[in-house]
Amino acid sequence: PPLAEGRTIQERLRGDLSLDTSVGLAANRLVAGIAARGQEPGDLTMAPPGDEAAFLAPLAIDHLPGLDVPLRKRLTDLGIRRIGDLQTMAPGLLTAHFGKEGKRLYNLARGSESAWGLDTVVAEEVFDHRLGDPAALRRWAIFLCSRVGRQLRQRRQTARHITVTLGHPERPPSVLTGRL
Repeated sequence: PPLAEGRTIQERLRGDLSLDTSVGLAANRLVAGIAARGQEPGDLTMAPPGDEAAFLAPLAIDHLPGLDVPLRKRLTDLGIRRIGDLQTMAPGLLTAHFGKEGKRLYNLARGSESAWGLDTVVAEEVFDHRLGDPAALRRWAIFLCSRVGRQLRQRRQTARHITVTLGHPERPPSVLTGRL
């Protein structure tokens, strides 16, 4: 069951890494992230599947990812302080006020993960020698992923998909891809 699995993850992180975490459970990563955000360490919050919009409605717009300060100000100037306020606005009205960002806001407010699409972030390293040692490849993959993570944090963004490309200047690269 999802709640038991969430508790198991928390216990493992606490036991193995001495980390107290908040966990959000939902039908998609967007809503799960919002459910976990702003909670106290040790909290476990579940957004019932199918009720994403109702779960999000009472939350402040600050819970939505990717809203910079000017956009938040524009929203509050329009009287939009809660996600529910944003949910009541027609898509055409949001588009009129915010352009293509309006459609994204409309979908975010309803917990639609498709609205979460972000720009590509790249971290790469080209070697002049072959890395055949699996441990060395693993260290480099972790290092490059941490670079991507740093860039995402600086932009206050998140990722749903990561692609790792390993290659050599004389051979075509191989690509590993997966969902986060």
